[in-house]
Amino acid sequence: MNTIIPQVDTNVATASVNLSISPMLESKIDYLCKASPSLEWSGLLVYRVDKSDFSHHQHIAMDITAFDVIPMDQGSGTYTEFEFNKRKLDNSGYADAMIDYFNDHIDYIDQNILVGGIHSHNVMAK
Repeated sequence: MNTIIPQVDTNVATASVNLSISPMLESKIDYLCKASPSLEWSGLLVYRVDKSDFSHHQHIAMDITAFDVIPMDQGSGTYTEFEFNKRKLDNSGYADAMIDYFNDHIDYIDQNILVGGIHSHNVMAK
């Protein structure tokens, strides 16, 4: 039996990431955590990359501004999950909170706005 030992690159790049959180987002996160302190929640984080520099192989620099959250699920004390589009309660089709959000913020389309995941650790933090 041959054992393959992977080569480890000792020239691993370092990264500097500056994350700014808007006052509105901070307020929404605070509300979500305080509204159900014994339950976990998850959602979509709305953010933009203000600056990125990948020109130096050994160092990557990014400035990111997170400015909104789209709440998607209020789970249990230990678990949360969501689907991007889920069947409506009356079975008349599907609901998609992200599409609804961007329909209400159509100007974001031209601003290179990105979406990522965010979730709480309300109970884990205690």
